Parts: sequence; structure tokens; C-alpha cells
Amino acid sequence: MLGLAGFIVALLSGMLVGNDATSTLVRALLAMIVCQLVGIVLGAIGKSVIDDHLNARQAARAAVAPVGVSDEPIIEVSPVEESESA
Repeated sequence: MLGLAGFIVALLSGMLVGNDATSTLVRALLAMIVCQLVGIVLGAIGKSVIDDHLNARQAARAAVAPVGVSDEPIIEVSPVEESESA
């Protein structure tokens, strides 16, 4: 998504300045590639931060939970099958 945004910004700014089409498109494609790489790196960092937070939260929750208490549901509910009624 960040790559597309970089492409659009570079394309519009090149058109508004009055650059020729070839240089505008080449610069827009380069901006798209660079912005895509930046987006991939930022996405990986964000995923790592969220995973670390969830793991820490799960560990803290496990340390606080009383002995014998689990995250398993107390009752298992199965879907109700509908029967045809006349």
C-alpha cells in the first residue's frame, strides 16, 4: 500500500511541475519500489512488536492465573441443526 502511495505522489508532483512523461514515470516507478521496500520493513517491525506484546501478555496472564484454571471453555456448544417442519 505504501508503494502505491509513493507512486501516486511522485506521479502527481511530476505532472504538476511539468516534467515530461518519461522522467515522471521513471521517477514514480523508483519511488514505488523504494516505498514498497520501506513498507515491507515497517510491516515486519510492526508484526514483531505485536508478537512480542502478545507473548508477554500471555506469559503475564499465565503467571497470574490460579492453579487448575485454564483457558478451555467450560461448555462446548455445537450448532443446532434445523429440521423441516410442515
